[in-house]
Amino acid sequence: MKTVRNTGMAGIGKKITSFFRSRKLAIVLILLIILFSIIGTHVPQKWQLKPDVYNTWKANHPGDAELFERLGLTNLFSSYIFITLAALLFINTLFCTASMLRTSARLLARKPLFQDSGYISRLENYSVIQTGGADKGTAGRASAEMGKILAAHGYMVEQDGSRLFAEKNRFGVLAIPLFHVCILLIISAGVYGATGRMEGDIRLIEGQDVPESHESYVFLSEGPLFNDNHANLNITLDRFYPQYADETGTERGPAGELTIIRDGEKVKSGIVYSNNMLDYGGFTFLNNVYGMAPLLLILNPDGTVYTGSY
Repeated sequence: MKTVRNTGMAGIGKKITSFFRSRKLAIVLILLIILFSIIGTHVPQKWQLKPDVYNTWKANHPGDAELFERLGLTNLFSSYIFITLAALLFINTLFCTASMLRTSARLLARKPLFQDSGYISRLENYSVIQTGGADKGTAGRASAEMGKILAAHGYMVEQDGSRLFAEKNRFGVLAIPLFHVCILLIISAGVYGATGRMEGDIRLIEGQDVPESHESYVFLSEGPLFNDNHANLNITLDRFYPQYADETGTERGPAGELTIIRDGEKVKSGIVYSNNMLDYGGFTFLNNVYGMAPLLLILNPDGTVYTGSY
């Protein structure tokens, strides 16, 4: 007898598919992501901290800071290690989801399976319901009545003579695949948020106008896919309210009236306070910190102002 082993492209493709939809791979990836997430909560993340806070920690722990920076642990959630783990989990979930969807499609497309009396009599649990007569008409009326009762209880009923096929929650087979689709969306959103987002602080004084550019931020964190994609915008703080009350008279705390300017024209304005943000062009502006801005003046000998700045 001669045995031939399939070593062609089909065999390789099958091995790749089997590897990527492996449950063991999913478990390993999830455990690694949990481990790195725990590390990320203990190691200071550069993009989450103000520069002075991060630099203070770095000065107090120079050895740890050098090691963590070299390993990429201070920007862990946007590092290639973490993104690779998330991408592999995405691929693993995608392969599993595709397999589940194919199985669900086959189940939904199957025809009603009517069994004969011989098959039914071999089942461990079955009951015989007497119809009151042996003629086919009586059996047909009984099965029709049973079909109505089953349909009233939410079953989808199909009839073949005196035989019934009843099925409930037919589309329930899609529940697990759809759950996996949701996981894919969450992973995609997480990776995009870590790699494509930008977060920063701009300090504005009442009446001041600053451009939305890299240089205007006192603190800035950019994902590797953001690519310095700043907008041609100017932001003006028209007025600062130490205690703002909205149109209903509800006290909202400190607030700022912002105006967005593009190409010299005002395109949007609004009051920004806690839980009330201003959105424009993919940017979200919110109130972070506030305080006094002292005005420093340089005076001439005669008391007139030479120059000054906040």
